[in-house]
Amino acid sequence: MKYSIRKNDLSNINYDVYKSLIGDNTEFFSSPGKEHYKLLSYFSTLFNNSIIIDIGTHQGHSALALSYNHSNKIHTFDIVDKGSLPVKNVNNIHFSTDNLFDKEIFHKWKEVIVSSPFIFLDVDPHNGIMELEFITWLKEIDYKGFIICDDIWYFKEMRDNFWYKIEDKYKYDLTDIGHWSGTGIITFNTDIQFDKFVVSNWTMVTA
Repeated sequence: MKYSIRKNDLSNINYDVYKSLIGDNTEFFSSPGKEHYKLLSYFSTLFNNSIIIDIGTHQGHSALALSYNHSNKIHTFDIVDKGSLPVKNVNNIHFSTDNLFDKEIFHKWKEVIVSSPFIFLDVDPHNGIMELEFITWLKEIDYKGFIICDDIWYFKEMRDNFWYKIEDKYKYDLTDIGHWSGTGIITFNTDIQFDKFVVSNWTMVTA
């Protein structure tokens, strides 16, 4: 399947219901290209009755965006519980402090991971090393979905240790409709394809 997504496709994502839940959070309600939340919500609408994995809960905003389609169940992981109480009350989000970067724990969740159509990956300290290792593990278990990766351009270590090390045939740059700091997608499934975007703001980054 080829996904052809444009900013206009995300305009139908209505976040009015979330205003009473998280208040006036300008980042969460920002437009695609500034923040990635509507892109995450849009992807959630493409799958029903599925398990979606969010790695790096932080305050829970990515999990909230992913929970937009209530038929899906979101498993969100972080080693420190920082999720805000209102987000914790969303019925289709399951919070866990299991460390998926521990290979033994990763394999404990293997069946759930394999069943997930896509994974969102956004973890500190954005050094690229953890991210590359995790992607390698996914390839080893023959994961057939796609992985949305945050901050692929902003941090030099993310670029050098991670994004630049992924072969071009496996990756797509969706920063134009995602997060200003860089939104990339990786898939090893040749049946899944995305339109490629030219992100001029980051093409000459060397610092």
